[in-house]
Amino acid sequence: MKLEPFFLTLNIIIFVIGFSSIIIGSYLIFRIKSRDTGSKEMQKISKAIRAGSFAYIKREYFYVGIISIILGIILYFTLDVFVYSWVPFTLISFIVGTGSSLICGFIGMYISTLSNIRTASATQKSITAGLKIAFNGSAVIGLFIMGTGLIGVFGVYNFFSFLDANPVHLTGYGLGSSLVCIFSRVGGGIFTKSADIGADLVGKLEKGIPEDDPRNPGVIADNVGDNVGDCVGMSADLFESLTITLLVAMLISYEIGGTFWMHRLYFSVLVVCVGIISFLIAIITTNYVKNKGKPIKILNRGMLVAGMISIGLFGLMSYLMLGNEGFFTGNIWGLNIPYWLGVFLSSLIGLTVTIIVSFNTQFFTSGGHKPTKEIARAGETGPATNILKGYATGLKSMVIPGIMVVMAMVLAYELAGLFGIALSSLSLLSMTGMIQAIDTFGAISDNAGGIVEMSGHEELRDRTDILDEAGNTTAANAKGFAIISSGLVALATIGAVIDEAGIDLTTVSGIIKLSLNNSLLISGLIVGALVPLLFSSLLIDSVENTAYKMINEIRRQFDEIDGLMEGKANPNYRKCVDISTKGALKNLIIPCLMGLAATLVVAFILGKNALIGFLYGKLIVGLLMAVFYANAGGAWDNAKKWIEKGNLGGKGSEAHKSAVIGDTIGDPFKDTAGPSINSCIKLMNMVALLIAPILLF
Repeated sequence: MKLEPFFLTLNIIIFVIGFSSIIIGSYLIFRIKSRDTGSKEMQKISKAIRAGSFAYIKREYFYVGIISIILGIILYFTLDVFVYSWVPFTLISFIVGTGSSLICGFIGMYISTLSNIRTASATQKSITAGLKIAFNGSAVIGLFIMGTGLIGVFGVYNFFSFLDANPVHLTGYGLGSSLVCIFSRVGGGIFTKSADIGADLVGKLEKGIPEDDPRNPGVIADNVGDNVGDCVGMSADLFESLTITLLVAMLISYEIGGTFWMHRLYFSVLVVCVGIISFLIAIITTNYVKNKGKPIKILNRGMLVAGMISIGLFGLMSYLMLGNEGFFTGNIWGLNIPYWLGVFLSSLIGLTVTIIVSFNTQFFTSGGHKPTKEIARAGETGPATNILKGYATGLKSMVIPGIMVVMAMVLAYELAGLFGIALSSLSLLSMTGMIQAIDTFGAISDNAGGIVEMSGHEELRDRTDILDEAGNTTAANAKGFAIISSGLVALATIGAVIDEAGIDLTTVSGIIKLSLNNSLLISGLIVGALVPLLFSSLLIDSVENTAYKMINEIRRQFDEIDGLMEGKANPNYRKCVDISTKGALKNLIIPCLMGLAATLVVAFILGKNALIGFLYGKLIVGLLMAVFYANAGGAWDNAKKWIEKGNLGGKGSEAHKSAVIGDTIGDPFKDTAGPSINSCIKLMNMVALLIAPILLF
């Protein structure tokens, strides 16, 4: 495909922005490495956390590599040979997608274990000094995700466009990123929560020792879990969401066709470029503008700066790129407006949904609001009432996100059709860098708190706790962001699947195929609804099984190691890390492959009509369950933290003991089941989109 000079110029701009993101991220790494690493005690603890983290990720990546080789061979000898006449479109894009996601995950682990000790050391100077290192460390991951994702997707498309301009060949890239994501989310979730539960139940409840006490054998595994779950897991999740949304928007641009399809396609790519530019300005604002006030306000200011810049650039870009495309007539109310304006408003909808869902998450999970205080007070009468209140709170929290997804879908579809839905999700994901930064900020701050506690610098714990509290709130927002973005992109992806599978909704027969009177559609709908429920049950069961072994090992060490409780002997940290690692890797295979297998079975046994129902069923149930798990778990967690500040009798009170049990139940909810359902939804979408051309035959 020969490009006009205008698009050739845009190509240069896009690649310059993408590589700039990676270069600036690399610069921040060298800058962080130059900071002080604290006392010898701090370095010893940090080294143990780093060793455990990399030991896990190496073993996980080995599993991913084996599965990737098998899948790559299958993809080539089915899709590439059967559909694309031996041209390895799918295989190449799959390899690049898998490799790009693995690189981002490795960078995430590297920088988080580099930043935690430097954040701990910097808090000796001030809270702001620690905040800057933690934020810059987490910003590195955001920059690499956006830069690598942009260059990867757009680079592969440019390479393939010499033979075929259809972006459908990018679906292999999406499958690769989805595969890494679900392994990282499931494995990381099982690891981090089994370690957390074991350390908390034995350490806090049975032995009455503080969190991150060096006498606790499970404490290093707990801190390793923060890295493998929140850093590697979230980076893979957001990388997957960003790249899938981008390729779906590009695919829909091509499928719509018309004179301006290239303008729409390049507009989609430029949305990510805008996200990188706004994120870079937010980084500068956070580092160099005078910082006063609580850390959460400083982080929220960065979010606001990034959002406002994005809005302005979206409006300008919409007019310049799509101003000549005429008017668009809505499919619901028949609204007739300039196409560029509809596209801009669709992108605005995505950012608005982010803000509203963020406020909803903060209200239901933050320790300063009514819902978490009610959960804490319910615990005064025992664990049962604490659990019931938290469960009810999680159910309530689903309402507004569900309504927001519906409103975003309806309004975006009315304003710009299926492209509008894809764009509302893509504009939301243009904030990926900042969202990743505020999420990983929490993990780095939590690790920093553990390092100062275990190294005997208790005088710094209050400072790291302030950073950790801000990180907990922003991490909850990031989880909500990841879940809602996956819901919106899933809607656009299903639309692309319908088109690729050859279901023409402009004909009566096409409409009948997707009618609720069609038994195959309903069958697929029910099967799809069952998958997230079974999937989450497998994950929670895996956490319980691994935590059971962890608890017994921690108890054994306290019983058998003389002087451990008195602080005269050292625990065997490595044994606990090994239990979590083996438990995570052993239990991740079946859940990870279940979503892939279920999609293939429905598609090839029940057919493409059932497949569409299947995709809608798992989306509806999975989206709501993911929100429930994330918010219920977050509310239980912050109810416990609110009590630990001295409320309701503080630590050791009946309310606190109940809250610890509630938090323990919430741990696999918010950090294992919720995020992993989100990944499972996207994996099944990509499998469906990948096999859609086969369903035409």
